[in-house]
Amino acid sequence: MARSTTPPTIKPENYGHSPVHYAVALGDHTTLSRITSSLPRLPDPSLIQTESDSLAQEKIADQISLVLDRRDVPYRETPLHLAVRLNDLFAARALATAGADVSLQNSAGWNSLQEALCRRASDIALVLLRLHHRNAWSKWRRRLPRVIAALRRMRDFYMEISFHFESSVIPFVGKIAPSD
Repeated sequence: MARSTTPPTIKPENYGHSPVHYAVALGDHTTLSRITSSLPRLPDPSLIQTESDSLAQEKIADQISLVLDRRDVPYRETPLHLAVRLNDLFAARALATAGADVSLQNSAGWNSLQEALCRRASDIALVLLRLHHRNAWSKWRRRLPRVIAALRRMRDFYMEISFHFESSVIPFVGKIAPSD
């Protein structure tokens, strides 16, 4: 993976309007812990059974995201991006555990996990990878009752999909690949 340009050094005053970014920029783990512990907690996603449960939990997830996933700072970095850039394992773990979205991209198009891998911060990358899988599964389970309800309300329909393969580089691909 080739990186474009690395953002310049971090100036905490650029993050003063975002308490989470500011705490990460200063390395203030006490304030960061206080902020993340004050956030609502999502219940076990397997307990979400109905569409109304799903909507209620999505509102809680949105409240968490408003605090942890802000990108109104230089380079559109989330606090998690900033923690990775500072190689701050404590902050990265605290943010990801509290529900920060690992998949959000900064202005360069990189998510925090990719940033950690590029920076060879294997300890942070491992934490983010584990929590990203858990959070992605939770998000899917949170939304599943709404998907099922929407499918039940949907009328039957008919759809045809066809595939056609051609290649000037690989000869006979049209003969080998299925035509429909």
